[in-house]
Formats: sequence, structure tokens, C-alpha cells
Amino acid sequence: MLSPVTRLLRALPAFRALAIDYDKGAADLGTAIDRLGRISAARAELEIYEDELKHIVITNGEKAAEGRLFRATLSIYEQERLDTKRIRADMGEAWVSKYLAPKKTITKVAVHARSGLGLDTPAQQPEAAE
Repeated sequence: MLSPVTRLLRALPAFRALAIDYDKGAADLGTAIDRLGRISAARAELEIYEDELKHIVITNGEKAAEGRLFRATLSIYEQERLDTKRIRADMGEAWVSKYLAPKKTITKVAVHARSGLGLDTPAQQPEAAE
């Protein structure tokens, strides 16, 4: 009988096929996007695998345990969080704004799998601005 971890690894296709080119740059934008997508898929599957391994540690219940290379510790604690929606509703936006940190500009790249018709042909790249 296979262990839960072995069964999980067999069910994770991106993890099994983690052949990603690691050269410095992508030949073009489409290649860079495809590499980002494969890395995102592998990361998602690695997080599933990590959660399964953490579950094994939690189930074991030891406060600290060691492998050949690493040591794991288990901490269980309570955490309080502010209910910002309720604070805004009760105190008003003007009151809350006095305590907000300055705004930062965030740059985010999101990669999603292409689906539908035309996957056998490359995606069209937008015209370069002159």
C-alpha cells in the first residue's frame, strides 16, 4: 500500500514534470509567460505537498522533531485580529484614514492557463508601442 505522500506526489503532474529552463532570459514574451505559468503550477502543487507533510508533523504531536537535515517545531497558539470592516462601519472612513500607512504602488503579474480554442497556435503578442 502506498503512503499518503507517495499517492499525493503521483497526483501532482507539475511537480513530477518540473523540467523548467533556467537560462537567464526567455527568448520572447510568450516563453516568459509560459515559464511563469509552469512555475506557478509547480508552486501550487508544492504547497499542497507541503501541507500534507505539515499534517504528518501535526498528527505526530511532537513539539520538536528532527530529520537528517532539518528540525521541525510545532507551535499551537491563539491569535487575535482586528475586524477592519466593523471598525470602518463603526468609526467611519475619516477616522480610519488617520491611521493608514501611506499608499504604495504595487506591481503584480498574474499568469493563468490558456483554455479554449486555438491552443495549437501561439498567442498573438500586442503590437509594440513606438
